[in-house]
Amino acid sequence: MDETREYVQKTLRAAGILAACASLCLANFGLPWAIVPLLAGLALAVVLLLGWWGFIQALVQAAKKTVGASAGEKSRRKTRTVALFLLFALVKYPLVGALIWWLTRVWATRELAAFVIGFLLLHAAIALRAVGKILTEQGTTDKK
Repeated sequence: MDETREYVQKTLRAAGILAACASLCLANFGLPWAIVPLLAGLALAVVLLLGWWGFIQALVQAAKKTVGASAGEKSRRKTRTVALFLLFALVKYPLVGALIWWLTRVWATRELAAFVIGFLLLHAAIALRAVGKILTEQGTTDKK
C-alpha cells in the first residue's frame, strides 16, 4: 500500500502545482472571480479521489484478512465489504448531487465553468503523470 499512497501523494502535489499555476494565471488575466470556483472543483475531485483510495485500501485489507479464513468468516467479510461499498455509494452520490444542485442555483454559468475546470485539473494531473511515466520509460528502453 505504500506504492499507492506515494502515487496519491504525488498526484495531489501535481494537482496543487497545477491549481497554483491556474490561480496565478486567472489573477493575472483579471479573472479573480474564477479562483474560488476553480479551487472548489479541485477540492471536490481531491475528496472523491481520497474517498476511493480509502475505500480500495479497506477492500485490500479485508481481502488480506480472508486468506486462510473459514468459509463462514469469508462470507461475513464479503457481506461487510458489500455493505461498505453500498454505504460509500449511498453517502457519496447524494452528497455530490446535492452539492452540484446547490452550485447550479447559486453560481452563474461562468463560475460553474470554472468549477468544472477545477474538477478536471486533478484528472489532468493524473493523465500528465501517466504520460510522463510512459515517456520516461520509453526513453530508458530506447537506450538499451
